[in-house]
Amino acid sequence: GGSRLREDGDRRVRADAMVEHDAVTLRERAVAAREQSVLIRETHVRLQEELIRARQQSEPAPANEVERLMDQVREANERLVLATLQAQALTDAADRANSLKDEFLAIVSHELRTPLNAVLGWARMLGSKQLQLARADRAVEAIERNAAALTNIIDDLLDVSRIVGGNLQIDLRMVDL
Repeated sequence: GGSRLREDGDRRVRADAMVEHDAVTLRERAVAAREQSVLIRETHVRLQEELIRARQQSEPAPANEVERLMDQVREANERLVLATLQAQALTDAADRANSLKDEFLAIVSHELRTPLNAVLGWARMLGSKQLQLARADRAVEAIERNAAALTNIIDDLLDVSRIVGGNLQIDLRMVDL
């Protein structure tokens, strides 16, 4: 029972660490795509201005020059559309990852609150000094068990932080299964 819950919790913590890392990466990629989109827009505007100047000159611009500028404007438009779509897709993915992070925080809050409530409840009962000896022993056992569960959750959260920061060190050794 408890071992299986611990393994499920460990898997969930590792998955959530990956989601957090992915969210940061996606946000960074979205920002880079937006910056690229801005550069493409600037190029697009510059090319349109060149095209307008070429058309306005007293001497008609050679047809091949106008055609070249039109081709550059079309290419810039295509790059702009692609960059905008890419930026939107990355933003959507980052928003989904952020939503998963919020869900993770809600789960962690619940996982912390449950054993903490047991610790506080038993501590208050012990503090009232109205428990019989057998019940007081049970209270101490419950407090120790739930404090250990809280320690495991906090250790898992610290592991997530190390994973996201790229600082997790793995100790490889043989295990008897």
